[in-house]
Amino acid sequence: HLLRKVMIANKLKKISGVSIVEVLIATTIFSITFLSFTAIQISSLDTVRDGFVKKIITDSGNSFVTQFNTDLTTQKSTPRKNDIINFYKDSEWKISNEKCPTSSVLVKPCYSKDNLEDETICTKEERIKLNVSNFQCDLLQNMPSARSNFEKCNDSSTLYCLTVSWNGDKSDYATCKELSSNCLIFEILP
Repeated sequence: HLLRKVMIANKLKKISGVSIVEVLIATTIFSITFLSFTAIQISSLDTVRDGFVKKIITDSGNSFVTQFNTDLTTQKSTPRKNDIINFYKDSEWKISNEKCPTSSVLVKPCYSKDNLEDETICTKEERIKLNVSNFQCDLLQNMPSARSNFEKCNDSSTLYCLTVSWNGDKSDYATCKELSSNCLIFEILP
């Protein structure tokens, strides 16, 4: 009986130690698992950020398109509609943060919401320029790298495109058609 206890004690001494190989294997498994988990988390954060950016741009773009369509539908004659489209196209589309008005400063009476419908105070051209600059300023406030443009989508189409790019991508129709671009297109049929 005593011999048996001694043999069991000797076996336990041999079994109770952990070899360096076992420690290395366990550490390797833990490291691979941890790095995989970290990579998945980073990928998830990138996806959420991209979705948030696109939501901001989509909201601003839809608001712009709604205003554009409202301006066109209020016009009865085709020449006047063409004038409105040209006012939008010819507006300044490369505005910087420095040109964005602060909310407390009203540069012209046109900037007052009460005066927007009164064409003696605020002409259609001034209101369109205001809409274009407000659209760009809203984008720049939420995304400093955002750039926008409004032009005919291509020569063979009657569509106009509002393109919004960010992170240095060009805001033109061809670039935005690429799946991997940092750009969104809003196609508008006047």
